[in-house]
Amino acid sequence: MGQSRGITSDVFAYTLKNQSYKGLPPLLKRDLGLEIEDRLIRRYLPTGEKGHYLQVNIYGWGKKNGKKTLILGEAKTSISRREISRFQKLVKKAAHLENTSLQDVCQVMVVHDVTPAIEEYAKEQGIQLYWSYDL
Repeated sequence: MGQSRGITSDVFAYTLKNQSYKGLPPLLKRDLGLEIEDRLIRRYLPTGEKGHYLQVNIYGWGKKNGKKTLILGEAKTSISRREISRFQKLVKKAAHLENTSLQDVCQVMVVHDVTPAIEEYAKEQGIQLYWSYDL
C-alpha cells in the first residue's frame, strides 16, 4: 500500500509540473507583463563540476518592458519556509550559472496547498505564487 501512495504522489507532482509549463506563460503575461520566449521547460544546468548539474523544475526566458528576464520556478504540493529558503538558494546558483543578475530573475512557485502565512512570506520574498487551480 505504501508504494502505491508514493506512486500516486509522484504522478501528482509530475502532473502539476507539466501543467505549469503550459499554464504559467499566460498568467505571467497577465500579472507581470512578462512575455515568454520559446517555452518553459525542466532544465539541468551544468555546474562546472564534471557530471554535476543543477536541476531547475521550471526554466525559461522572457522579456518584461524590453528587458530579458530569466524565469525560475518550482511546482510543489505544499511549501514551507524551509522549501522557500531552499528554492531561493537554487535561484541564486542558477542565476550565477546563467550570468544573470538576481534583479533580472522572475521567481515562480506553483502550489497545490499553502497556508496564508506561508503564502504571504513567499510574496515578501519576491516569489510570484500561483495555486494549481490557477493553471
